[in-house]
Amino acid sequence: MIKISVLVCLLLCSCCFVNSSGQDPGSLLSLKSSIEQYLNNGTQPLNLTAALQGIEFPHLFRRDTDVSLFNKDFTCLTCDVLVNLLLVQFWAGIDKQTLANEVIFICTATKIEDQAVCSGLVQENLDIFEYIAKNDKKFNGHRVCGLLLQKFDCYPDKSDWKISIPPRGHTKKKAVSTDTFNILHITDIHLDPRYTEGKKVDCGEPLCCQDDQKTADVGDRPCGYWSEYLHVDTPVHLLEEVIAQSGVHDFDYVYMTGDLVSHRVWETSIEGNTETITRTYDLLLQNYHVPIFPVLGNHEAHPVNQYSEIGEESSFSMQWLFSLFAKKWSKRVSGEDTIMKGGFYTVSPRKGFRIVSLNNNVCYSSNWWLLLNDNDPYDQLKWLVEVLLKAEENDEVVHLLGHVPPGADCHKPWSREFNRIIERFSHIVAAQFYGHTHMDEFYIHYNSSNELEAIGVGFNGASVNTDLSNPSYKIYTVDSIAYNVVDMFQYTFNLTLANEDPVADPQWYTQYSFKSAYGLSSMQPMDMDALVIRMARNHSLLDQQFRYTYRDSDWAYQRGCDHTCRKKLLCTMVTTDASRTTKCKSILGIYDDNV
Repeated sequence: MIKISVLVCLLLCSCCFVNSSGQDPGSLLSLKSSIEQYLNNGTQPLNLTAALQGIEFPHLFRRDTDVSLFNKDFTCLTCDVLVNLLLVQFWAGIDKQTLANEVIFICTATKIEDQAVCSGLVQENLDIFEYIAKNDKKFNGHRVCGLLLQKFDCYPDKSDWKISIPPRGHTKKKAVSTDTFNILHITDIHLDPRYTEGKKVDCGEPLCCQDDQKTADVGDRPCGYWSEYLHVDTPVHLLEEVIAQSGVHDFDYVYMTGDLVSHRVWETSIEGNTETITRTYDLLLQNYHVPIFPVLGNHEAHPVNQYSEIGEESSFSMQWLFSLFAKKWSKRVSGEDTIMKGGFYTVSPRKGFRIVSLNNNVCYSSNWWLLLNDNDPYDQLKWLVEVLLKAEENDEVVHLLGHVPPGADCHKPWSREFNRIIERFSHIVAAQFYGHTHMDEFYIHYNSSNELEAIGVGFNGASVNTDLSNPSYKIYTVDSIAYNVVDMFQYTFNLTLANEDPVADPQWYTQYSFKSAYGLSSMQPMDMDALVIRMARNHSLLDQQFRYTYRDSDWAYQRGCDHTCRKKLLCTMVTTDASRTTKCKSILGIYDDNV
């Protein structure tokens, strides 16, 4: 009863702020009335249908949804009120399935997704929320919405845990060499064995072109042979084409930065994910005859995004995934102990060079287990410090691999501590490589005490997946002594043209040499920072970067990039810790001065 009383207070206090939301207050006032009725007489809030009218967040969590279209205060407050309502009912002993039905109803009524998607996601995640609610004394609307809506900065996380990092000694970076080698970067495959040509592209669900969806009628856009730009994943034959085409290049290593499983997130299973992961790994291993260094993605987990620390005896355990990962890779990369602990490892493929593969999906803001414990899950950051200290002692240079870039989608406390580690070891961390966003991006780390000093760079491999983009892969030219990225080349083909003649081979082309495209003498952190400043002053360079971001896709050409779009590009480049916005504001000031 104490917990119920506390939540009732939270719920009513939230409703007190309805008029401060900046939205039409009538919607939340109606919702407030419905909730008060429930609290006063115990009647189930069956009038939620009427109360939720006017409260809509269409496709709020989809990747291609522009969250700037939603009123921040209204969105945060509504989330807070609804979560606390559901928690009051949970602690009052409501039947679990009845509660699930209410969540599904709220999800569909507010147009977040349709019935099938809402139902699937709720049923897959319900037990997780029940477990967390029973084991986390701080579980409330502020906590849930602060994590779920981190991009809105609803309720800033006040976690103050810190990783112990010894101070840096007297060290210096290695001299630059003229000898180089190549690395292939492939990412975000999202293999879809159910992809079906001729289905309706605009199906209304997060993933279309599925074998159980409607066939395109006259006037509908049918799904093409090679894939489509919107709400689709990768047919098996597209992955085979990418592997075959990338194989014509010379490279010494492959970085594969995660997300093998499709976006049919409302219908995942351990068995289905295992089949897709195994099939994809086998294709890579059969065709690339050089060392492959893989990373786990958020879509490899079941339910999607959920990386739990709970042990093997629990139904929430991730040991099935870590065991699969270890079975395929531990003999090739070493580190079975850390793979089984949390899906991360380190390996030295040549003298003086070390690769560290992180499972940083634990920092993804859609990983609910952060509500229970966000304090360095799996002790991974602590391990990272130990690995980097040894690398420093052994005069090694390091490449860091991860799936989620340490920016907007990464939980702020984790991102904050990761940035502290990068700052400490910037002299040996030559480059970082990520995926997840499906976009061709780069990310610059800055000295926390001097934003003018760029100290590190991360590169995104874009994606095989055709999410608003043409499919792609990258080749990096790397200095063989300092292990800096000397240049990067992106390869792609036009999806629209390929679909017009699916019998013919796609016409691959080199979209750019990054160094040549921007006239750079090097791609070191300070040179990349100077490029961003040039972009802020010369907006045609931002338009060029926008085309690269989406690999010359027809979708991008039709959409174009306005001031809001350009500013988002700029801030993405200079933000590796969402809680630090000074550099973003500084670069936007330069942009505005040159409009």
